Amino acid sequence: MKKLTTLAVAFVPLVAGADEARQQFPGFSLVPPTGDAWQLEGRSPTSVLWLRDTGSPETKFAFAVLAGPAPTSVRSQPELVAFLEAMGSAPPPSPDLELVSSTAEAVDGPGGTCARHESRVRDAAAGTRLDVVGITCLHPEYPGRMYDVQFSQRTTAGQPDEALRLEGEALLESFRFEEAPYDDDWDLD
Repeated sequence: MKKLTTLAVAFVPLVAGADEARQQFPGFSLVPPTGDAWQLEGRSPTSVLWLRDTGSPETKFAFAVLAGPAPTSVRSQPELVAFLEAMGSAPPPSPDLELVSSTAEAVDGPGGTCARHESRVRDAAAGTRLDVVGITCLHPEYPGRMYDVQFSQRTTAGQPDEALRLEGEALLESFRFEEAPYDDDWDLD
């Protein structure tokens, strides 16, 4: 099992004073993106999405938390990694999209049931590249609940912006599990 050097074991933020800005959601909390460049784009019962103005029409950047029931076949870390590997190797939904790379590996996290995933897709028609990096975990108290915390960067340039990647990694690091909702209402909106 790989240990992340950029992800705190308990998913505790590495920024001093970050707990004051922590936002609570059913079953988890995080330090949401802040600043004039960030906008909360949408919330639904199963997702929260923020978009960042990068100052460039060639680069788009997003941070999201996706939550919902875990497949019944996923209750352990090896099963989680296998699930992510299968999802990552599935054909893209459009013939214009080409999967360039996809990886999934076990990582230490709350409850020990987490995996990190990274994928890269090329969109030949649009001339863009999409990089997605995330951590997928099963809730330690309720392993039937799965969370995918991820950031994505779409660019027409050759390489993704490293400063944006570091910003995304910091957002991933801020994620931590909280107690299950007392009323069993897991909706994120």
